[in-house]
Amino acid sequence: MQVLVEGKKLTITVALRNFVKQQAGKFETLGLRVRQVRVFLETVTRKTGEANRSEVKFKVELPGKDVIVEKKGQDMYAAIVAATERVKFQLQKLKQKHLERRQGKAK
Repeated sequence: MQVLVEGKKLTITVALRNFVKQQAGKFETLGLRVRQVRVFLETVTRKTGEANRSEVKFKVELPGKDVIVEKKGQDMYAAIVAATERVKFQLQKLKQKHLERRQGKAK
C-alpha cells in the first residue's frame, strides 16, 4: 500500500508524515486490497482573533471503488484521527456488503 501525503498552506514535517502513515496502516488490517491512500492536509486561516482550522481529506483507492472522507477540526492530529476512524468504518461497511453478496444474502 502506498501512502501519499500532500499539504496546502502547510509544511509536512517528518512527524506529521509518520503519524499519517501509522494511521493509514490501520486500513491493512481489514483485509481489503488497498492500492493507494492519498491524504490532503490543509490549514485554513481565518479572520483575526479566530483560531485556524485544519482540514483533512483521505482518498483510499480500492479495486473498483474509491472511498473519500473529509474531516475538519481545530487540531490537525485530531482531524487525522477522526478521518481515519471514518475511513475504517466505511471500509468495514464496504467489506461487509461484499461478503454478503458473495454469500448470497444481499437484499
